[in-house]
Amino acid sequence: MEKRERLEKTLAGEPTDRAPVALWRPFPGDDQRVNDHVQAVNEFQFAYDWDMCVVVPPWSFAGVDYDLQDEWRGAADGETLPLRRPVKRSLDWTELRVPDPTRGAFGRMGEVARRMAESMQLPGTPVVLGILSPLAQAERLAGRELLIRHLRTRPDRLRTGLNTLTDATLRFLDSLRSVNLAGVYLMVEHADPLALSEAEYEAFGLPGDAAVLAELPKLMWLKMAYLRGDTPMLKLAEGLNADVLGWDDMQGETDLATARGQWGGAFIGGLDAEKHLRGGTPVGIREASRAAQSAMASRRLIVGCGAPGLITTPASHWRAARLSVEKQL
Repeated sequence: MEKRERLEKTLAGEPTDRAPVALWRPFPGDDQRVNDHVQAVNEFQFAYDWDMCVVVPPWSFAGVDYDLQDEWRGAADGETLPLRRPVKRSLDWTELRVPDPTRGAFGRMGEVARRMAESMQLPGTPVVLGILSPLAQAERLAGRELLIRHLRTRPDRLRTGLNTLTDATLRFLDSLRSVNLAGVYLMVEHADPLALSEAEYEAFGLPGDAAVLAELPKLMWLKMAYLRGDTPMLKLAEGLNADVLGWDDMQGETDLATARGQWGGAFIGGLDAEKHLRGGTPVGIREASRAAQSAMASRRLIVGCGAPGLITTPASHWRAARLSVEKQL
């Protein structure tokens, strides 16, 4: 069965030859240069033959175009240290302007997307582009503490900034309308009670997130959303327009079996980036993968961990995850 067919049947809840599996990781340092980023992602995909190739953007993606300055200091998840944030007062949100989607960090990621779609070494592999949600972009520009302060004290100004960030993201995606991308992987960082209340996320996060997934170019058929945290706001998930949801399902109380009764779409999960992929064993990874497939009755599940894997993950652990869906093993 071809990868796209396997994924489309999984989204529809139909039987497949095996569960699709997809993992991805950041490439800090390499992601600052188009050629190096494309080569790194291509080599990773070629080594493990995932059912989709997800291109992870730099941690500060899009923020650089608003004069965010940062530096990677070896964090295993690719997170960088902000050296200068452009938003220091609430009025700064109203002064943001939509950048040219063909220049700067947007332009660089657009070229990476084009090159990946054209140069994929394994033909037929759907290419999915990672995108930060507008609210996550806003946090990069201001930091969480200041973002939440403005959200609660100057919501009008923050909304103006979020509208600009949403428009910029949509223009960037529209600039890729002729590129053969399968879809996007939207990284949502605030749909968790430890970040915001449901009412706050619904008012400030959901509109931009829903707009990004609802207004994708026509060629993009796969809409994925990762809700960072272990307590996803599933009752708001219907408003996201997503086909696939992921979260930290191996932690907290909301596991795949619980979520299956609350949302009718497909899921990506069953593995944890730290517990299984980095710190586990090949045997433990295979057992966790097969337990997840059993919990979902082998329907509507993409085996993975939703979030990017860590750069410190052993190669044998990536291989174990890939082989865990093969029925003959």
